[in-house]
Amino acid sequence: MKKLTSILLSAIIMLTAVVGFDLAAYAAGTSASDAQLISLNTEYSDTLQSGKLGKQFNFYQFVMPETGNAKIKLDLYDSVYKSFCNIYDSDGKEIYDLRGIYNRAFDCYKIDSEVALNKGIYYISISNYSIDGFNLNYGGTYYFSVNYMQKLTKPLNLKLSAQKGAKIKAKWDSVNSANGYQIYYSRNKNFKKLSAKKIVKGGKKTSYVGKNFTKGRKYYVKVRAYSHSYY
Repeated sequence: MKKLTSILLSAIIMLTAVVGFDLAAYAAGTSASDAQLISLNTEYSDTLQSGKLGKQFNFYQFVMPETGNAKIKLDLYDSVYKSFCNIYDSDGKEIYDLRGIYNRAFDCYKIDSEVALNKGIYYISISNYSIDGFNLNYGGTYYFSVNYMQKLTKPLNLKLSAQKGAKIKAKWDSVNSANGYQIYYSRNKNFKKLSAKKIVKGGKKTSYVGKNFTKGRKYYVKVRAYSHSYY
């Protein structure tokens, strides 16, 4: 009977965060000069007032504790037009322009984007307006959060070995600040279709044995470290 074949895996970085559940109503500023400071990894609710564009932007300020990624999430309801979210540096220079996409299932415009930011102070503005020349803001209620994503080093010294009973054992070095690891199995080297996925909890875990694979077939395996970051 043919032996199970495995090959060397690639290891990559996993950036993740957990959003706080303490929903907070907030009174936003109208410009960067009076932007309200928000906490990272906390969901807020607020309302856009309808009116002439230029006066109906809601501004907030947030602080990146270290260089890394920020995940911007925004759900805008009761709106005729899509949501817009702009990010500015401490000097007021726009560095990102994010635009919402309509989600039919929830009847809202959603933004769910990850952006790279250095350590420091940033401003975020939220608005929605027509793009057909009327220059008006059409209001709406929204929920949003800015989530800090700690950047982790990638797992090193990844090793695979075929085990009896159509199993694959993966071993790696632990990653500092990791809360656990995600392991992906695929018969495609680009991981376009997964054969299996496993979450291993615990940053000190350094191995896992995957089961129920098909003997004689080649599998690709990818391991990611993840961290839950709160600031």
